[in-house]
Amino acid sequence: MMLLRDTIIDRLINRNLVWSIAALLCYRCAQASVTSPVYVLALGCVEMTTMHLFVIGRYILAETDSTVVWRRLRRCGFVAAAATVVMLLAGMMAQDNGRPADLSAHGPAAIFGIAYAAPLAVSMVVFLLSGIHELRSGDLSAKMRVVCWILGISGGFVASNQAADPERP
Repeated sequence: MMLLRDTIIDRLINRNLVWSIAALLCYRCAQASVTSPVYVLALGCVEMTTMHLFVIGRYILAETDSTVVWRRLRRCGFVAAAATVVMLLAGMMAQDNGRPADLSAHGPAAIFGIAYAAPLAVSMVVFLLSGIHELRSGDLSAKMRVVCWILGISGGFVASNQAADPERP
């Protein structure tokens, strides 16, 4: 596709980049409301990118053959698509109630938040564990170790700021 296609990880990264571009295009075209259909499609594209990271992480933790990887990617794609449909439906229910789903604490908002956050959290934990596995393996050069640590620290910083932000509901 875009970059390399020699290994399974190369192909997964290429697909991940395509989903990332799709997410950016959807965000660019979306309205300000989190529950607008185009915005939810952008969130669905983000779900797909994290599902690709999940599959990459699982492959790193337990190298399997390509059929298992592509089967796992299909299943993860189904999870991301299902989460997107749930977010679309919950967003429509929230709009019917006249409340924005991102600023309220009622049923559709909770469903919307869980449908978005649960697959992301699982994917990121698996990807984090695979990164720790790679750091402990000793196969990385000094430059790659520095990059891994910088990515880990910056990811932790972003996660802690998101969790501790007083402006978030």
